[in-house]
Formats: sequence, C-alpha cells, structure tokens
Amino acid sequence: MCVALLAGNTLHAEESNFAMFFFRVGNWIDNLSLKDIDTTYIGLPEFAWRVASNNSTMGIHSALDVNSDVSSSNELVSIVSTTTPSVDLGFHVALRSLGFGYSWDALNNYAQKYNITLGGKSWGVDFIRQKSGNFRTTVAFPGYNVPPVYYSSHDALITNTNLSVWYALNSRHYSHHAAVKQAYIQKRTAGSLLLSLTYMNTDISFGHDSAMSNILSYMTDVQKMVTHQVAVGLGYGINYTPNNGKVLIHASATAQLVFYSINYIAYNVPDSLRGFAYPSYAIRPTTPVHLTGTMRAAVSYEINKWVHLHARAQVNNMRFKSVTDVGMVSLSNWTWQAHLAVAVRLGVSKERKNRALGIVPMPRSELVPVEPHAAEGKRFTLPQWLTDYFFSPTH
Repeated sequence: MCVALLAGNTLHAEESNFAMFFFRVGNWIDNLSLKDIDTTYIGLPEFAWRVASNNSTMGIHSALDVNSDVSSSNELVSIVSTTTPSVDLGFHVALRSLGFGYSWDALNNYAQKYNITLGGKSWGVDFIRQKSGNFRTTVAFPGYNVPPVYYSSHDALITNTNLSVWYALNSRHYSHHAAVKQAYIQKRTAGSLLLSLTYMNTDISFGHDSAMSNILSYMTDVQKMVTHQVAVGLGYGINYTPNNGKVLIHASATAQLVFYSINYIAYNVPDSLRGFAYPSYAIRPTTPVHLTGTMRAAVSYEINKWVHLHARAQVNNMRFKSVTDVGMVSLSNWTWQAHLAVAVRLGVSKERKNRALGIVPMPRSELVPVEPHAAEGKRFTLPQWLTDYFFSPTH
C-alpha cells in the first residue's frame, strides 16, 4: 500500500511539473501580450483557446469588359458574373491571435474559403483564399442593338487571394484583434489609425461546357485571366463598448493605394497542343497607381467567460484597367462575406494558473485609481481624445 501511495504521489508530482511548465509558458505569453497596453482599455479573455462554428455566406460581383479594337465600340464585350446564394458551414480554431479557419458551401460545394491569422498586440497578418464557382453570367454587346445573353454556368471559377499585414498606431488603447478575431477584450471605447500592406490576386478561369464556349468565342478564346496587385493602405478603426466589453461594436475602413498591378491573359489551344503551356501575355495598367479599399463591420457579445457570439461583414474591391493600341481590358471585382459564429473559449483559467504559480492578485480595495496621465506629472501629454481615438505613445 505504501508503494502504491508513493507511486501515485510521484505520478502526481510529474503531472504537476508538466503542467507547471505550460503554466509558466502561458503566463509569459500573456504578460508579453499585455506589455505596454493600458489594461483599463484592453484585457485578455479568461481562456486562451477559442473554437468557433461559423455560418456564413460570401459572394463575388465581377464586371469584365474586353475590346479587341479600341477605335470601335462594336467590338466591346461586357461580361458580368455574380455568385448565386450559398450557405457555408465552417470552423475556426485559435490560440490567442494565432488561428486557422475553413468553410465550404454545404449545399452545392461551389465555394471554399481558407483563412490564417497571426499577430501581436499592435500588428497582424491575415491570409484569405476564397474560391467560387456558382455564377450567373450576363454577356452584353453595347455596340449592337441586341439584347444581352444570360448564362447559368458553373464551369467558370474565380479564386481570390488576399494577404494583408496591418499595424495599429493606437495599440495601447485599441485592439484590432478584439474586433476581428476576439483574441483580446476591448473594455473601453477606443479607435486607431491603421496602416496596411496588402497583396491581392484574382484568378478567373473559364471552362469548356457549351455555355462557356459561347462566351469564350466572344473573347477570342480567352482561357484564364490573372491579376496581381500590391497596395499600401491608410484607414481607421473604432471599437465601441457600452458595458466594459460585454458588447463590442466595430467599424473600420481602409483606403488602399495600388502601386503595383499586372494582368496575365492565357488563351485556349487545340487539343493536340493541350500538353503545352497556354499562350499568354502580360498587360500593364493604364495608370501606374489607383485607389481601392476595404470596409469591415462587426458585433460581438460575450455571454459569459466561456461562450460568445460574433457577427461580421467585410467588403473588398479590386480593379484593373488597361487601354492600348491593341485593345482594352477592364476588370472590377467586388468580394463580400458575412459570418455568424458561436464560439467557446477553452483552456486553463487565470485563477488556476495564478494559484499554481503562487501569484497573488492585489485586492480591489487596495487598488488606487489613477487618472489618465496623472503619473506623468507636469510633462507635456497629448489630449485624452487624441490618445483614445488616434494615437497613444508607449511609456
């Protein structure tokens, strides 16, 4: 019996040592996550892990104009493709601000979306790849007095890829992660200027069914169009909370200046040459730079420390236009998405972690409230309206 008790105590000690290692690592990560942050404005959720079930819908509105003879409007072909409604199911798993998500069209499998997020208290990296194949297409001929032609074909595929790196200037008071992925809790209303660097890619591929063959014949057998763009952005985001973070309402918009843009067009070839690469050529834009943008809105409700609800919507625009002596290509691609998520937070509670590490929190009765900037004495400070909503230096 003594041997059994000794073995049990040894196993318990080993488990405790194993747990203590993760407690220390988790506490170090939490302290790093809160470094230089005003904790009266921003805090961490009780648990580090977040698992969400997503119900969403997403869509694309793509307008493509092609003219093989710029001297004559008779050669202009206008093609507008719009996704049909879809019901997407998915999930998102995250450890603080590091997360992965996936969703798919549960009805017809026409759409798929991947997203990866990571970052720190003031910066983040977002990667999104979205595929859609459920399109209704309208082909119009403005130069002729003929009605437009309508197609409902699923043999066209549009793939959008977006890689964005952002930085919040007011990270001491404002958390972009609190609004986007609920990795933080925004406890007081704050806003911030946002800087971003974004890579955008749109790939439009046409298939070979009878309906698409008719469309392709109008476009001189275009098989694929691929557009690459890089942009810098300046925007603003605000997190509004009336009750210490239990409800959070977010809105943000970013204007993006596209300074690199190129379009590749590939053509169909006979079946006998299908094993070789598609003939293609690159088209530069008419203007070296142009403006586009992204808009986002979100609402979160923390039911308790374990469960919360989240809804968000986002709209992106990507444009390209080139006019040369040979012809004209114009593309305007709007991508939108809306999500409703039920999320559960999991992991070790702060209370258990602090108890294991011997951290004793100071009783609330002993906490002395400090007015903003009171500790800085007579040194010059920025007005509070500026530090709350635009920029607050790290002290």
